[in-house]
Amino acid sequence: MASTLDTLLNKQLTGDAGTTNGDANLSPQERSILQLYAATEEKRAVCLRQHAQQSEKITDSVVDCKVTLQLIARRRGELDRLRSLLNSSSDRDIGVQLRLLDNRSECLDRNEDLTLRQLEELRKQARMLDEQRLNILHMEEVRDSIIGKFVSHGSD
Repeated sequence: MASTLDTLLNKQLTGDAGTTNGDANLSPQERSILQLYAATEEKRAVCLRQHAQQSEKITDSVVDCKVTLQLIARRRGELDRLRSLLNSSSDRDIGVQLRLLDNRSECLDRNEDLTLRQLEELRKQARMLDEQRLNILHMEEVRDSIIGKFVSHGSD
């Protein structure tokens, strides 16, 4: 396949007899093959660029989520230590302090839930990106198959 395309591209660039006539040296079928190839290559390049950008964003977001979860875990440990200290204290304001800790704990729980949901959404996006990548590969296969049919019919 590549050698056929290389041959056509060289023929387009230099002509059969070394002239620089371009498309005039190509048959309509050869021009169609090159146009198909160019169109799919352009689409493929756009898709791959978008795929790379989206993949990078997802990776960055996953890292952010993991850092957030680590901070939540650390903060939860701090709250547990404070709760333990308060429970062992004989201070009268312990109830107020414990309620404040409970409120903070609930906040951490909500943040953790949100972060875990965000991670799940990022996983879904990553799966969709994988599907897009497979579609790009399928598009290349279809293009190559079509070009192969053009070439085989042209040589009959």
